[in-house]
Amino acid sequence: MIINQIESIVEQHSQKYRSSCSPSLAEMLLKVRGAVAIAYYDEQHRDQNTNVGLNNINNRTIAGQTFRRLQDTPSVKSFQQRIDELLAAEKSVGIYLPTQFGFHGFVIAGVEQCSYLLLSKYSELGHGEGSITFRVSLRVAEINGFSDRDCIYLEWPESQQAPLLAKITQID
Repeated sequence: MIINQIESIVEQHSQKYRSSCSPSLAEMLLKVRGAVAIAYYDEQHRDQNTNVGLNNINNRTIAGQTFRRLQDTPSVKSFQQRIDELLAAEKSVGIYLPTQFGFHGFVIAGVEQCSYLLLSKYSELGHGEGSITFRVSLRVAEINGFSDRDCIYLEWPESQQAPLLAKITQID
């Protein structure tokens, strides 16, 4: 998927509660995949303002897509190699990184100019206004330094190997 498409999808998303970044990240990944509608906010409405981390989504299947924690899958490859393989396979990938607000979840939209483009939303005041898209660039060479941070991706059934672009194109 093209970075511009992912950015457009994330731009239409909102973080509804101050402490709902994990459910918000799950929703963004599902939306990027095209598995749910842009108006889908069930995960945030369920968890609301609680810091649940990955507890409610790891190994959970929503709309035919299963969330997997990258660190739970053994590999001899580097963290960067594994992320690059997921992106090349058009998997929706998210990562938790330290910010001035504590840890926060970001969609890895792809690579631009030797840096990963990370996108997210914050609920600035905690009243559902979380409409500002935050763009962060993380140099590709630096990602291995975050290998101890949670990284999650979507896995789908063999029968769905092609991207679900039909739903994505309906957002206009």
